[in-house]
Amino acid sequence: MDIQGDRIVFRPASRLHRIVVGLSVLLIVAGCGRQRTDEKSVSSRTLWVMGTQASVTLPAPDAARIDEAADIVEAVFVDIERKLSLYRAASELTAINKAAGKKPVTVSPVTLNTVRLAYQYAQSTHGLFDPTVTPLLQRWHEAATRRSGIPDASDLAKALSLVDYRRIVIDAEASTVFLQRSGMVLDLGGIAKGKAADLAAATLKAKGYDAFLIDLGGDIRCAGAPADQPAWRVGVRNPFDTSQLLGVLHMQEFPAVTTSGNYERFIEINGKRFGHIIDPRNGKMAQDMAGVTVTAEDAAKADALSTALFVAGLEKAPEIIAHASPLEALLVPDRLPMEIWLTEGFKSAFEPNPEYRNAIRTLPGTPVFDQDMTTTGTCNHRSDPIKARMTSALLPLFSVDNNGRKEL
Repeated sequence: MDIQGDRIVFRPASRLHRIVVGLSVLLIVAGCGRQRTDEKSVSSRTLWVMGTQASVTLPAPDAARIDEAADIVEAVFVDIERKLSLYRAASELTAINKAAGKKPVTVSPVTLNTVRLAYQYAQSTHGLFDPTVTPLLQRWHEAATRRSGIPDASDLAKALSLVDYRRIVIDAEASTVFLQRSGMVLDLGGIAKGKAADLAAATLKAKGYDAFLIDLGGDIRCAGAPADQPAWRVGVRNPFDTSQLLGVLHMQEFPAVTTSGNYERFIEINGKRFGHIIDPRNGKMAQDMAGVTVTAEDAAKADALSTALFVAGLEKAPEIIAHASPLEALLVPDRLPMEIWLTEGFKSAFEPNPEYRNAIRTLPGTPVFDQDMTTTGTCNHRSDPIKARMTSALLPLFSVDNNGRKEL
């Protein structure tokens, strides 16, 4: 599948090559700004929040409510950013970090719940996802700025002494959060967007919206389906060649999906590029995986677990998945020829690009969940046109014609 301007066309894949600046997963979201598509498609509005592009999409029959829905979602995102931003001087997260090693900080229910979720996912992944990893990232960025090479062992050892989710003290009764050691930094960036998407979805449902898709910079949360479709469909991009799609995921079993990869953000040291995902166990950049996509019952879980699986690597992934179930995953190791490893549930919900069928493997030792898929076949066997546009990290496909083309 080739992305060519306003068309998506299946064609034989070109030689695989490393694309460092790009996204490992792409979503096509219908519409642009307040533009509305035809009666058989969807209506969408674009937002700029939390330092990224977001969008809200409704089926065409609900087009008259798109502005109201977008306003509801935007209000949730703005509130989350105000409380959980690492870069806002007045945020509750900043207050927690300033008080590290000194005193507990009283926080709002949203912040308390998000910190508690981050702690739970850190605990369940044995620290592969750790929201206190920022001191390590800071050392790597300092080394890149000085152009002095990778951080030396002593620098990493000092930073590692400040990385330990078990030193986060949460008092639910008092509604406080405390970092036990001075110099620790709590960063909820690995879960905050997912949490925001979940809260926005809950708010829309409470307001009577039954079908929608929320895209917050690649963290996807949906409900219902577009008109005349059994489910929202999400295109997964090839992390080695971002002009290609690996295939399409049908969002019938789980309403949330996100991805982790090293191709969108990286640092460069002595001419070598390093990704932005740190292994909290040793302070080194996780480099065994090219991309990990996770679908789950909520976006916060998908957010945290995609990072954990990226760090865990292919060998340890089945253990993490089994412990965190129910969820499904697609993993692409950072090696060629390309391999696409899928859990059984992901595989049954996934329409692969025919060019990559031979690359597909089943991840052993993972649970099997029923997927009531009413649509089968491969991506290029669709009979209706796509109404979509490309945004950051994941791509709802509304329909594809026999030639695999889309129209904007």
